[in-house]
Amino acid sequence: MNFFARLRDRFTSEKPEIVDRRLRTELVNSILEILRDDRGIHVEDAISAAATVVGERCIDATGDFPWRDHEYPPGQGVFSAKANELICGDATGAASLLPKDSILGVLRSRLDTQVYPDAEFPSLHDVFSAFASRAGGYGGPVKLSIPEKHLPIIPPLQIGYQTRAAVDKILCPVREDKARCLRIATESLAEILAMVASEIDHGVALTLAIETINGMAKTAPITGNAVEENRRSDSSPTTAELEADTLVIKLLADGSAFESGNPIAAGSVATQLGARISKKIRVEVTSGIDPKHVATLLQQLQSSGAKKVQIVKAEN
Repeated sequence: MNFFARLRDRFTSEKPEIVDRRLRTELVNSILEILRDDRGIHVEDAISAAATVVGERCIDATGDFPWRDHEYPPGQGVFSAKANELICGDATGAASLLPKDSILGVLRSRLDTQVYPDAEFPSLHDVFSAFASRAGGYGGPVKLSIPEKHLPIIPPLQIGYQTRAAVDKILCPVREDKARCLRIATESLAEILAMVASEIDHGVALTLAIETINGMAKTAPITGNAVEENRRSDSSPTTAELEADTLVIKLLADGSAFESGNPIAAGSVATQLGARISKKIRVEVTSGIDPKHVATLLQQLQSSGAKKVQIVKAEN
């Protein structure tokens, strides 16, 4: 008997609710550990990452396309009626009308109504309309309507790929039941929302979570093939060729940004970078930086036309 068969047999001998509780705990802990740095965990990234996991598991549950091995450019919007049905059924009005077995119905049922009352849920009509009109924005089609200071540092498209292997490992015992995987992911998001409730406006938290779920459920995710292809295209024989293909911006703790040693004045990204904005851009972030500085630079880059932006920690 192979390892996965033994693992499956172990879990099937336990009650489903016990198994799900254990997997939920492992999923929450894994997401938080992946995000943890020397400053702790950025609240908005925790919400965004958990919501992204829900969005990707929603794609898996719809069966609309092979999300792990598709031919779409990563970040391309893939509209899905099935995704809408899983997210909220046919309800786009009051939160109280959400079907109990929908993603948002499950999320609502797992949240304390004294902390996250129905009035704090965003209008789903507005969420869907905004997605349709903003496709191609922050982190792919996920264009968030929340205040700039609450934008996550790591774009959803990127964190989805970074967490996927860990999520796959955790959900392995129940992987054949895609609806169950989706439910566990949704309940894990609810646990993270409960954890951070004292650190963020509740309406902002719910809007961030729901807009990310909707956007990522209708987004072609990054695949292993896409990453490998990108690596091959980057495997130039000389450092000079690598530097010619990638524009590196260093972002310091005080929010100042530099490219090739030259400061980038606030609000003048498009002017200073010019045609180079179309290159691959690597933003090297100094340890200890305030997340709002990263969010501000990302917005400036993307509003200036940047399409390929990678956020990495600067080497000491």
